[in-house]
Amino acid sequence: MTDRALLKKHALRYLIGGASTTVLCWGCVWAFVELAGFHYLVATNLATFIAYFYSYTVNKVFVFEDRDNNHVLKGGKFLALQMTLVAFTNLFMYVAVSLVSINYMIAVVVISVINAAISFLVMRSAIFR
Repeated sequence: MTDRALLKKHALRYLIGGASTTVLCWGCVWAFVELAGFHYLVATNLATFIAYFYSYTVNKVFVFEDRDNNHVLKGGKFLALQMTLVAFTNLFMYVAVSLVSINYMIAVVVISVINAAISFLVMRSAIFR
């Protein structure tokens, strides 16, 4: 398979896997805020961590078809990427919701799109090669 064809395959599968991860994450944020009464930042972080476990598996197995069992190294890189994105997400959410008064769900959508693009590029180039 050519590199261009493989990129298209990975991108399509990433969109599918990402959509399911996004639904899981957004649903958890909404449930934690609206049903459980958590603060939006607490809800965002809890939902994000739940989505990470799911996302690692989906990206490793389905998106990039990585058969290497080196979960410690790859999982560590994945976790480092996600922790960086969590810090960025918290900063963005605080600024957007608390300082600019954007609805928390709109802010979650915006940051999810930004994080998805960064995540795909890093996973494809440095984690699941």
